[in-house]
Amino acid sequence: MKVVRGAVNIPSNTEEEIRKGTQELFAGVLKKASIKPRQIHFLLISATPDITASYPCAAIRSLGFETLPLLCVQEMDVEKSLPLTIRFLLTARGRDKRFFCYLRETSRLRESLTL
Repeated sequence: MKVVRGAVNIPSNTEEEIRKGTQELFAGVLKKASIKPRQIHFLLISATPDITASYPCAAIRSLGFETLPLLCVQEMDVEKSLPLTIRFLLTARGRDKRFFCYLRETSRLRESLTL
């Protein structure tokens, strides 16, 4: 099974920025791990508490993924954490391997994986 962790931060809490950031991360994750949509088992999406204008899952659904198992949850509110951040945990059929896709400023979340 392929497992992908990823994150993106957005410039503001608007429906448009949530949609753009979520879709950018989704495209990046699929490309990085060479995943075709039909291979996906599920996608868990978390968002920091300051993301309230829309559901990141809605951005994935708007791409036509009506039957893809998705779940949006709120990230813990931790002091000094990176604001306006959307995170993914995706599993898909394929050879056992882990992938990481940290976009924009989120590369600092896991610097050991982005060097």
